Amino acid sequence: MDQQQIKQWIAEGDTAAALRQLLSDARGTAAENELLLLAARFQKYEQTVRLGTASEEENRQELNRINFALLQLADTFAEWSVQKVTRPASKWYWLLVPLAAALALLWYFAQKRPGAPSEGVVYQFRYKQHGIPSDVLHQIDSLQKAGQMLRDLSLGPGGEWAVLYGRNRFLHNGTLSSLLLRQMDTLQRLHDAEFKGLYLGANSEALLRFNRNEFWFSEQHGLPSSLIDTLFLCYRLDREIRDAAVAPDGSWVVLWNQAGFTCENVHDSLYTYLRRSSMEYNRPLKGITFSTDGGWVLLYDFNNYWFGFVDPALTEALAELRQNRQEILDVFMRRGDEWLVLYR
Repeated sequence: MDQQQIKQWIAEGDTAAALRQLLSDARGTAAENELLLLAARFQKYEQTVRLGTASEEENRQELNRINFALLQLADTFAEWSVQKVTRPASKWYWLLVPLAAALALLWYFAQKRPGAPSEGVVYQFRYKQHGIPSDVLHQIDSLQKAGQMLRDLSLGPGGEWAVLYGRNRFLHNGTLSSLLLRQMDTLQRLHDAEFKGLYLGANSEALLRFNRNEFWFSEQHGLPSSLIDTLFLCYRLDREIRDAAVAPDGSWVVLWNQAGFTCENVHDSLYTYLRRSSMEYNRPLKGITFSTDGGWVLLYDFNNYWFGFVDPALTEALAELRQNRQEILDVFMRRGDEWLVLYR
């Protein structure tokens, strides 16, 4: 490990580079776990800066604490860590870097040019439902006619709801917390984040997922700390978060990458099917949803699924779609008799 380089990066304000190098050097050692925790803290610090949820002084102090901890760790195992030797980059490397940057810029401006197809204009979906409120269905019908992509339907236990569509647009019935709405508006206007999913809990808990593996959660309410730790770890390891769901009893599931999952306190049958789909079948895990009365549906592959304790009419709808070889995109539930299946 090049201890001087670590100190130089930190002095220059490049904490991320110092973290990456230290994690690479500490892999498989006793220091790795402590560094992973620091990486999660740093990710949370970056998110706080981006969203403006803390003062500049608070952000500065937190970054100083992280940097100090990194320097201490670097001093601790500098004597026995092995310094890696890398081959000098060839002259072709320095030609490829600007070429790649130019191609990236061309692609970006091609996406933004006037007249380019807007997001989701040709997206098609259909749905089957039971018990979904009429005002929600009205919004979904409007999106369907407009060819917009329906990304998520979040049905809160208290009657609140939100629809995520397009890249980062959303609709709601006016009962979401002002804090959540401010964060969604900030991510939409200032960061052009791509919304992926929204969980609304019984006590105003909220978990918003966006981009590949980023998230925001309402810290003043009681989301399981183990769930938040798992999401931070996915971010640190660059795992794509496919879905995340929380049950009323506090159990939860996170689906990541192609067929990975992490869960806590879920029903034995759900755990069995998660393992079977992921490890035995090695099929892509697409989505997971819980109902407020203990039901669950796990989607995998093109139109396969497992379920437990759900409305028989829902299982009949899923079976019909699979028999007709139609793709099951997602399932949304509130109570067992309030559900919507998205398909095409």
